[in-house]
Amino acid sequence: MKKIFNLKLSLVLALVVFQLAQAQSKKAAVLSTEYLKAANWTVNNYQFPLMKWENKDTLKYQIVGEFTYMSKKKWDSFLSDLELLTGMKIIEATDGSDVQITVFFGELKDYFVETKNKLPLTVDFNMSNWSNRTYNKQYQLMKTSFCIVPSKIQKYNHGTFYLKNLFLKSLGLLGVNDDSFSLFYKYSTDNNDSFSKSDKQIIKLHYNTNIKAGMNLEQEKNTVNNSIDLEALVNEKI
Repeated sequence: MKKIFNLKLSLVLALVVFQLAQAQSKKAAVLSTEYLKAANWTVNNYQFPLMKWENKDTLKYQIVGEFTYMSKKKWDSFLSDLELLTGMKIIEATDGSDVQITVFFGELKDYFVETKNKLPLTVDFNMSNWSNRTYNKQYQLMKTSFCIVPSKIQKYNHGTFYLKNLFLKSLGLLGVNDDSFSLFYKYSTDNNDSFSKSDKQIIKLHYNTNIKAGMNLEQEKNTVNNSIDLEALVNEKI
């Protein structure tokens, strides 16, 4: 009788372990899917190769215009999180030289003058934001910038979303997902002006050394699912 009980107990424990493993695997599969959405940029059915900063230990940014939508303390905390997730220092330029990221607050027409970016035919001056990037033949980022237009933004927390979302685009995370609580969502909502755990996992995954600029979607899928320990990442406290 005792043997039968022990056998049943062993089977129950094995089932619990199996179910837990399955749950973890499901989380890993979701992270893989959400990462591929957030990392990939598609325009007119053309999917660009993956972009990111490589061979950089420090990124310099500059603020042009009146910084708003975040306190200095919260902004520094946001950048500190990004430093931990990407492995790069992110510091404000003091002399305007060797700047990789420009954060512009003001009207779009002034942004294009300030950054000397070519004015696209598709630009709509009623837009609340715009972003731009240059990259080399390997799709390694070289310089990025973005504009936030306060006169076109109704809510403070929506401006916070755009500030964070566009900074993440400046790191090469150019896609969108379907999670309205995520900084990678396609629109600003009242629920997505701060990091979710999934957001942090996606950023850390993008800056895993196995993920290379210039990869196409199939290469990304293969690398994410076969060369990276997703189970460790989804269980990591970040």
